[in-house]
Amino acid sequence: MNQKGFTLIEMIISVAILATLSAIAMPNFVHNFQNMRLDNEASELAVCLEHLREKTMHYQAIHNDFTEVGGEVAPKFEFRGNRYVLREGLNVIHSHELPSFIHCSMDRKNVVFYPSGAANPTTITMSSGNRVRYVIIDIAGRVRVSENPPKNW
Repeated sequence: MNQKGFTLIEMIISVAILATLSAIAMPNFVHNFQNMRLDNEASELAVCLEHLREKTMHYQAIHNDFTEVGGEVAPKFEFRGNRYVLREGLNVIHSHELPSFIHCSMDRKNVVFYPSGAANPTTITMSSGNRVRYVIIDIAGRVRVSENPPKNW
């Protein structure tokens, strides 16, 4: 008799092998996904901080009294838990909530940029599991993302 196809036992064994391989690969996939998200979130935060620096420099070009003009307040960055907000006065320019698996801390209370573009050196540490990314703002106001902490640590 000519048989074409697979028997039920062959199919069950094939499915069991695929399920076992998937179970082995899945934790690695989730870990890689979280690492990719950490890199992406650190880069997005760096872009937001560069935007804040540009806004601050532009604000000074418009207003002579930098700190307050008719109830307006210079652009600023607020960081609360896993959410950061870029404000210009009372207006929210950008708001972003980080995923729950990413934890953040800052070595200063505030991120401060000056009209010249310079800044108070600040480091924001973002971590997920045992992986860490540092968003570093140097005294010249340059913003970068690094796998290593700043040299002054």
